Amino acid sequence: MRDVVGYALFLAQQGAQHPRAKRLHGDLAGLMEIVDDFEGSTYRAVYAARLPGAVYVLNVFKKKATRGSATPRREIALIKQRLKWTRTHHAVHYGTKEE
Repeated sequence: MRDVVGYALFLAQQGAQHPRAKRLHGDLAGLMEIVDDFEGSTYRAVYAARLPGAVYVLNVFKKKATRGSATPRREIALIKQRLKWTRTHHAVHYGTKEE
């Protein structure tokens, strides 16, 4: 899992996209997600790569639900909270806005 996510983040820093990365939709539009299985569990990593000069990892978690592929509401709430902080942090430190 660490290798897959690490390589995806490396590619994002280079301006490329991992073959398994997918864009999220709805309230999380513009964020990227990597899903990987490891030792019988499914893990997800959500990151923001559209902010110039930086890649922010917003959340990495183990999917615990046994049915469906939807992201749990508590994880979505946490991602939204971190995305808000990320945009503020980026504006202060990089002085630019999201592309």
